[in-house]
Amino acid sequence: MNTLRISSRFVHLCLVLLTGVSAFSAETKAATKSATIIPPWKMPSHEWLLKQIPPPPAPNTPAGKADLEKVIRIQAAATPKQIALAQWDYKLSVFTYSEVLGKNFTAKRFPKTAALFLGLNNLIQVENNYMKNHFKRPHPFELDPGHVKRIVIAPPGYSYPSYHSARCVVFENVLTTLDPAHAKDFHLVSEQVEIDRVLGGEHFPSDLNAGKKLGHLIYAALLKDKNFVAAVNELKAEEWTPPPAGAKNIKILVPKMPR
Repeated sequence: MNTLRISSRFVHLCLVLLTGVSAFSAETKAATKSATIIPPWKMPSHEWLLKQIPPPPAPNTPAGKADLEKVIRIQAAATPKQIALAQWDYKLSVFTYSEVLGKNFTAKRFPKTAALFLGLNNLIQVENNYMKNHFKRPHPFELDPGHVKRIVIAPPGYSYPSYHSARCVVFENVLTTLDPAHAKDFHLVSEQVEIDRVLGGEHFPSDLNAGKKLGHLIYAALLKDKNFVAAVNELKAEEWTPPPAGAKNIKILVPKMPR
């Protein structure tokens, strides 16, 4: 089967799922209903990936206590605006990057982009869930409910590594390939989404680090897959030439991580 057929079939399948879904939530809702639809892009084995990710610090160790203390401190310093933003960008999709690409960057206007990133979303979810179910680390709000607020209500599960961080790394790299001029701004949005997971009480800082490492490993594997590279090149030609006009006034709020 040639590369074009594989990418076209996958895009068509995802577009069927996306039909009739609202612009911002299209990718997220489709991913929820179609978590088993994984694109044919080759990944290393779960076992190999697991060996590359160090275990999280134990709760009662100095590193574990410091990890928790950072969550408490960043929540204590959060403004109402930062809290509202953390609640908004919890619903991460490629269209979260409309902060950079403008209000016209939607699933309705960019359906093939929505389809490809839906595939990435599902692929990363499978790899990340394997890690989470291995390490079984509680979320900060579960470990210390007396001091950590649950600002964002996430589905039941584990904390380590951060699924958002892994996706942000991959999404940012693919978006930079599609639109190199906005590389720095894409990175700022990724940083914003990641640190907001700590602010939201969902994740420890070490969860973010592990998630980012996993994201880099996944993206490195994707670059070795000819089908994936061809799919991105096809997408760039069809929907990103030229790229979206971009937001007129880019305002990205990234709170600082306590040391």
